[in-house]
Amino acid sequence: MFRRLFVATVATTVLATIAVAAHAAKPQALPMPLGDAMTVELVLNQQEVGVDVSQTNAMAAGGGLLGALIVAGIDNSRTKSAEERIVPIRDLLLSYPFNERVEREIRADVPSPGIGANPNILVQGSALAAIDAQNKGQLASRALVLTPRYAFDNQFNHLSVKITAQVIEREIKPNGKVRARFAFNRTYTFQHTLPEIAEKPEDNVKAWVAFGADGLTSMVDEGLRQSVDMLVFDFSSEGRAQWEQFDRKAVVKVGARTYPGLTVREGEGWAWARTGKGIMQTLSGYRVAGIVQAPMPTAADAGAEAVQVPVEAAAAPAAPATENDR
Repeated sequence: MFRRLFVATVATTVLATIAVAAHAAKPQALPMPLGDAMTVELVLNQQEVGVDVSQTNAMAAGGGLLGALIVAGIDNSRTKSAEERIVPIRDLLLSYPFNERVEREIRADVPSPGIGANPNILVQGSALAAIDAQNKGQLASRALVLTPRYAFDNQFNHLSVKITAQVIEREIKPNGKVRARFAFNRTYTFQHTLPEIAEKPEDNVKAWVAFGADGLTSMVDEGLRQSVDMLVFDFSSEGRAQWEQFDRKAVVKVGARTYPGLTVREGEGWAWARTGKGIMQTLSGYRVAGIVQAPMPTAADAGAEAVQVPVEAAAAPAAPATENDR
């Protein structure tokens, strides 16, 4: 488990350095399309379903060195607990070929009017491989970099599939080092939320386990399809026309739940919401865990049609709704 935590920490740090000067860069107008033969770098950085632990605010612990030490101890404890709790879920998804399915979706859907008709798709097997290739000047001077992730939150309320998209511009400085910055940065996330959220994370884990391997796989598959669809839509003419839209009071309804953001697209039991503005804008999709699309076909039956498959979770003790679940 500690090796897993170390690898995850290193990978997160490495990804952050891919566009080291990004936050200082001003948003730039992007061409339409990005480029007919745009380089698309797919960074496959995950071998198993993850768990995202929210970080404690250091100021809440009094600030200063003592506060930082307290926060570090709290976060380490929460991370260890979350990694222990997720084990039965990981066991059910042990054979799930996430990277294979991500690559297939990207190759099938990314060629599009907004990104480019004939993208050059380059697959990097890890974040470390991606940053090493960048530092050696082996990557394109301009590329759309896609980093997928699927994970639960540390309370196990939600299962999310996320694609981080960055348009990165690189140049080799006179000293031979590569300077990288991004002209675009956005996340596309599709989230399944338990119909009944328990107070204890352990009870939420039991509810997810009750979906079984097929139920969990179908939810990850749909999250992957939806997040890639969001990415492609966002670079289309219709999507780009919304980049400057922002309404702090807007909400999206999915069943009895509401989420912040402008409604972008809706379907039976799900919706997309656009939140934030400028470089902080995101596109997120929501569905209450329950009836989802059938699992993606394997290479052997890739032509099979998707059908609706009902899956039911064990009822978990209800708890007051979180801010996003009200």
